[in-house]
Amino acid sequence: MFRVTVAEPANHPPELTSAESPLWVDRHGNLYRVASGLQADVPPGAWLASEQDPTAPPPPANPTFTTVLAGPCGLSALAALGLEPAVLHDTDP
Repeated sequence: MFRVTVAEPANHPPELTSAESPLWVDRHGNLYRVASGLQADVPPGAWLASEQDPTAPPPPANPTFTTVLAGPCGLSALAALGLEPAVLHDTDP
């Protein structure tokens, strides 16, 4: 089993996440829907730490396409992508 973590740009329709998925943000203010869970296989195109230089970090989250990591725990994977929980402020008075 592999831990798979998905960071999907929030301005794209949900494909690997859902509309109810939590929002995380990168340092540029781009929002991502995130999901994490166990899967039997690594999805195609996923970054897998064991196939890379173990000292190399994963690619940062990209606001134009979905990033999928396999291997690290969900919170570690999201931190490695440069994401943190989004704090959305209610603008209603």
